Amino acid sequence: MEFFNTRRDVESSDHEFMNHFKRLAQEGNPEDSLSNIDIDIDIEDDSVLNKDVTEDEVYRCVLMLKNNKAAAHEKEGMHEVVSVWTVLQVLRLVREELALLREQHTRLQQTTSLLEQKQAILQDNQTSIKEAQAILQDNQTSMKGAQDVLEENVATLQHNQTNCLQIQDTVAGLEKNVSKLQKTQGTFVHDGQMFLVHTAITRTWEAAGRWCQTYWGGDLAHPTGNVHHFIEKVVDHVPIGTHLWLGGNDREQEGRWVWPDGTVLDDKLPWYRGNPDNWGSGNLDNWASGQDCLRLNIRYDGIGQMRDTSCSYLINFVCGRSV
Repeated sequence: MEFFNTRRDVESSDHEFMNHFKRLAQEGNPEDSLSNIDIDIDIEDDSVLNKDVTEDEVYRCVLMLKNNKAAAHEKEGMHEVVSVWTVLQVLRLVREELALLREQHTRLQQTTSLLEQKQAILQDNQTSIKEAQAILQDNQTSMKGAQDVLEENVATLQHNQTNCLQIQDTVAGLEKNVSKLQKTQGTFVHDGQMFLVHTAITRTWEAAGRWCQTYWGGDLAHPTGNVHHFIEKVVDHVPIGTHLWLGGNDREQEGRWVWPDGTVLDDKLPWYRGNPDNWGSGNLDNWASGQDCLRLNIRYDGIGQMRDTSCSYLINFVCGRSV
C-alpha cells in the first residue's frame, strides 16, 4: 500500500502519469483510468490549471486521490479506478469558487472605494460645516455689535425726540410770544420809511428815542408826505385809546416844533383843539408845565390827533427809519 503525504512524495512519482493526465484532460474522456500509474506533477508546466488554482491546492487534490486509491487497494484487495475527470471536476469547482471569491473581492474593493469616497465627502462636509459654523459665529458677533450700535442709536434717537419735544414746546412758546408781540407792535411803510409801532412797552420821550436808535436803527417817528395817511396806518396797528410818542418837540425853543432832524413841523398837522398850548386853558392834559413833546392820541372813535405833552410821560411810541 502506497500513501503520499507530502509534496515531495508527489514530485518523486513517475513522469508518465503527468503526460497521460494532460492527454486525458485534452481529450475529455472521463473513463480513462489512473490505476497502476504513479503520479508526478510538475506544477510549473501544468496547463490544465491555467494558473487559476494554487500549487498547494493541486497537491492536496492529487494527494487525496492517491491516498484514496491506496486505501481502496488495501481494503478491497483490488485496484480502484480513479477518473481523471473527477480531478478535473474538483479543479473546476475550486476554480469556480476562486472566481466567485475574486468577484466578491472585486465587489468588496468597489464597495470599499465607494465608502472611502463617501468618507472623503463626509469629511469635506464636516469641514464645510465647521467653516459655516465659524462664519455663523462671526455673523453673530457682528450682529451683536450691530445690535449694540442700534440700541445706542435708539437711545440717542429717544434723547433727540425728547429734545425735539422740548424744542417744539420752546418754539410753541416763541410763537405765542411772537403772536403776542405781533399784537403789541407792527410795522408798515410810508413815504419811503419803515415804521415800527411799539405798544408792548412804555417809555419817556427821551428813553423811547434811545430805544429806537438802539433796537430799530432809527429814531422816533418823523412822518413825511401825507401825514393823515401815516396816522391811518398807525391806527390800523393799535387799539383805540392808545397814546404814542412821535419825534416832534419844542424843547429848544418854545413854540417852535421840529422833528429830530431839525425839520419844522407842518402847520397842517391834525392837532387836538387848542394844541399845542403848553398849559393852555381848557385842556385836560394841562396838568403840568413843560409840555414840549409830541404825542399821537388815538381817540375812541379811531381818529388820531396830535397833542403837546410832558416829556416825562410813560407811553408807547413809534420808531422810524429809511427803507
